Amino acid sequence: MSWPEKERRAEIRKPATGAVTLSFAGPLPFTFSGRLLDTSAGGFRAAHECAAIRTGMDVDFAHAAASGRARVAWNRITGNAIETGFMLCGTPAPELRAQEARTRRGRARLLRNAVGPRKPGGPGRRP
Repeated sequence: MSWPEKERRAEIRKPATGAVTLSFAGPLPFTFSGRLLDTSAGGFRAAHECAAIRTGMDVDFAHAAASGRARVAWNRITGNAIETGFMLCGTPAPELRAQEARTRRGRARLLRNAVGPRKPGGPGRRP
């Protein structure tokens, strides 16, 4: 019997679509395209067909929400494609930080609405 794996992600993931261009330097510099799967404030996930990409490699990337440098965190072969998780190097792009803040505020608002307003003099309050 297998137990559900505990969620270990520190950041909220947002589904994404569109193309992503990736390139890496080395003895034989290489540029390739992939398909964006999701984004977060600290990285993104993409599907591609480049078997040369390895965990720990730094790549340059560009997609609709951001561009910059990222490090390969993991690779997984899924059918005919390779799925890769990328961690942004340095400070997350401003667009992604703003998106993450909006998501957190929205979740807090939903929780407040579900719980309802606090009553004066209620539990934990001083009279």
